[in-house]
Amino acid sequence: MKRSEPTEAHQEESKRLLALWDIRKKLTQAEFGKAFNVGNQSYVWQCLHGKVILNLKTAMAFATHLRCPIYAFSTRLDDELAVYVNFDNEQRALIATEGLFSRRELDEP
Repeated sequence: MKRSEPTEAHQEESKRLLALWDIRKKLTQAEFGKAFNVGNQSYVWQCLHGKVILNLKTAMAFATHLRCPIYAFSTRLDDELAVYVNFDNEQRALIATEGLFSRRELDEP
């Protein structure tokens, strides 16, 4: 399957990310890729230069390393993360109000 090509909006995300990287990086691209389990130096370079579309996992790794919120470089991925967080919070509220099992209870045999 052919991967999607980055749009101009995706490339703008990468430009913002690269600007943050240049100011705040503490690791080399290779060290970062390995430490955060996102890929090799080539993949990190591609993310920083708009050659691939950033995904949420990679964005979270960059945000953690650069000590910035995801929205500092990608409102698209920040919105995607908010959907997951809201879903998780809604599920927790349902469990609490309905007296359903906790996650730990469900994992136990």
